[in-house]
Amino acid sequence: MLSNDSTRFRIACIFTSASLRENSGTIASGDYSTPVSQRMEEAVYLAYQPWQSRHPDHVFRSRWQLLCEQYHAKSGNWVAPMLGALESGYLQFQHGKLHAVLDTYGEWQAVLSRISSLPVQAAAYAHSNGSNRFGTLTPTNTHGLCPLIYPYDPAVEDYIAREGLHETHLHLNGSTHAEICWQRALLNPRAELSDFCKKYDKNTQIQELCHSINPDLNPAKLRQNLLLAKQIRCWLIAISDGRAESLANQAEPLAKQNTTCAPINIQQLLSSGSPFADDGRFYDAENKAIQVEMNWLLTLLQRLITTPDPLADRLLHLYLLLQNEYLQLTVQRQDMYGFDQFQKYTLTDLREPAEKDYHYRFRQMNGTIQQHSRTGWVEGRFAPKENIEKNSALLTSILGAYLCYLQTGKTNANTSSHNLSKILTALEEQVPKLNRLGHHSHLKLTLVAHFVKLSWKHDNEKSYRHAALRLSLETRTNALCQTLKRWPLLRYWLCGIDAAANELHASPEVFAPFFRVCHRHGLTHKTYHAGEDFTHLISGIRQVADALELLDIKDGDRIGHGTALGIDPKLWLASMPTKLVVRQGEWLLDLLVAWRYLRECPDSQQATQKLASEVTRLATIIFAKPMSCEAADMLMQHRGLWPKFVFACLDKETPWFWQSASFSDAWREEARLVHQAKEEGADLTSLAHWWQNSNLWQRSEKLIEVDAKYLDEATLIRLQQRAMTDVQQRRVIIETLPTSNVRVSQYQHHREHHSLRWMKVPGFAKPNDPDIMVSLGSDDPGIFSNDLSTDFYQLYAVLREHGVTDMAALGFLATINERGRQYRFHDRTLFG
Repeated sequence: MLSNDSTRFRIACIFTSASLRENSGTIASGDYSTPVSQRMEEAVYLAYQPWQSRHPDHVFRSRWQLLCEQYHAKSGNWVAPMLGALESGYLQFQHGKLHAVLDTYGEWQAVLSRISSLPVQAAAYAHSNGSNRFGTLTPTNTHGLCPLIYPYDPAVEDYIAREGLHETHLHLNGSTHAEICWQRALLNPRAELSDFCKKYDKNTQIQELCHSINPDLNPAKLRQNLLLAKQIRCWLIAISDGRAESLANQAEPLAKQNTTCAPINIQQLLSSGSPFADDGRFYDAENKAIQVEMNWLLTLLQRLITTPDPLADRLLHLYLLLQNEYLQLTVQRQDMYGFDQFQKYTLTDLREPAEKDYHYRFRQMNGTIQQHSRTGWVEGRFAPKENIEKNSALLTSILGAYLCYLQTGKTNANTSSHNLSKILTALEEQVPKLNRLGHHSHLKLTLVAHFVKLSWKHDNEKSYRHAALRLSLETRTNALCQTLKRWPLLRYWLCGIDAAANELHASPEVFAPFFRVCHRHGLTHKTYHAGEDFTHLISGIRQVADALELLDIKDGDRIGHGTALGIDPKLWLASMPTKLVVRQGEWLLDLLVAWRYLRECPDSQQATQKLASEVTRLATIIFAKPMSCEAADMLMQHRGLWPKFVFACLDKETPWFWQSASFSDAWREEARLVHQAKEEGADLTSLAHWWQNSNLWQRSEKLIEVDAKYLDEATLIRLQQRAMTDVQQRRVIIETLPTSNVRVSQYQHHREHHSLRWMKVPGFAKPNDPDIMVSLGSDDPGIFSNDLSTDFYQLYAVLREHGVTDMAALGFLATINERGRQYRFHDRTLFG
């Protein structure tokens, strides 16, 4: 297996040397000499050194020299040898087909967070031809659909072919692979960057993302780079097929080594353009672009391997640098941890133009065999809109694309003239045919509406906590329910609700009324993102506990991620500073949940007393009156009530009757819950102050320092196990998302992932861990450069590395995969 520093070194060598591009505008002027080699080495060193800052320079120098000697890399001949260095460690041919190496698959995926896999795959084919026993090898893995490449294990492939993989957590927006976005961006930079340009100046997070890739990167620079890359690609394709050489034979060369008559610098490229038109096949981005890209890369690399060409080498290097700069705006890098980093990729809107149509994504999930889908049951998540018209348009787009996928499987038929009613009717007619074909023929879709968590800025709020978010949720909930009423057949396809985005921005209490209203309108399946990213491990556990309690998650409902319940506390503590900053009110809620769970553990009495004392102290400070731990706990259990009705109930000037609080039966039930809480003696006055009192807000939002090890490692494990027991007793399934968690959480590799603990793999499970049910999901495949097959293989690779046999490894993974089928949200009267 390649060492971690070797992997990073190779990436740095080839693809992160942005300074080389920035410091040299010359493409071909006869200066492929020692200074160029020195500039290359310096650029690579500057990319490598921050990752391995504790290594003395001689470690880099010796390895750089070895790499250049081993792969015969030198000035004018960098790209083909260096791509060969990558593919030799990560890719291999098995039975005449190219696959990823199972043992290094985790590192390969880290590579894909920085570069496109297509040039590396093309290099593998280019280096293999002429020396293999299978004849001429041609790229067959992508089939124009997907740039990902998987290992090949007969047991895994047999299982997937028989059973299919079942997707329980997929965001439809965020699932288009970066290579498709790149192809579209080259064809029409202005249109593809339109939304990005509008957002850049207004959003510092987008600026941070750009500058972390290249300090000079901005919309103008990005557009120029796309135009440059487009021109370079035209020349490279012409070089690969011999047209450029023919042109050179008719004109005097511009430079000694410029045998293809290309411009000698970037300025000439941008001003004069290319005499070669872009390949028309690129305009069919969804069906042909990836395969066309692979083909010209392969042809060019074959040429460079047999006959090194300094100009073509330089042009290709520039093209790949430009491409990977763009890809790093759309794929989360492996060194950018946490949800805040992830969210930057969702804010750029670089995917927005490509993701207006959904047909490609269904084909991508299906896989390369048209009527034998690798994916079985799929739950696609979308954000509901603020009115029925926008919901109708969005659902028409999604379900129309799914109908097209079922009917053709190849090209996107025109469904723009169809309205939602016609599409729903056509789908109803299509399903019996689909059922007759068998469960492997096509993926089976259902939709889950996910509400979005937004941050609360108490300094700007004038009314009550999360008033703006609650107003938006009320509008979207009503619009969603009206949409279901307007199109009754939607109930077969829209089967669940969720709340997504940064859990640090809004807690489950905000969503509780809206989940209940949706439930009363028939959306009875629930899931909720919780325990994914957290200020403290106790905070993440509290988010899961609040979701279970306040949203009434139970009986086949699910929790998304739940990392806080599974991550090894020792690993988490090792990755955190000794002191963490939290908000005083949030810490109060965190400790309340910890107290509630640990008071049931006989061996945690000391910790329970510590928690009760601190809760009492914090509650007394925040509410500015004496308040015991028990009183605070009773109060906070009512946070899921609808604030508007609580305020109306407490208004002494205006009589309030829950029976007339709303014309809607669903919302009137929310009023009844408030009335019931008042009748049972709930302290609604203090609850209203928690929501409404600006002085209390100041005390609640005050930042304080707490110890990362506020509870010791053993107590944190017991706290996790109590929360896991709660999950178990409620018969809740946790959606585990390996690659997503490796990017967002404190993990360095899939071998640390908590799903191994939940699967009870020997060496990973803790003593006294309860049995919980787990399903599998891919989350945002485009942003993480993954899919369900990727995550299945990643876990399989870790199990095999850990010494688990193939059949035992499949047994562990089959359980979590099949839980996705057993506990799917699909309407069973439709698909059975």
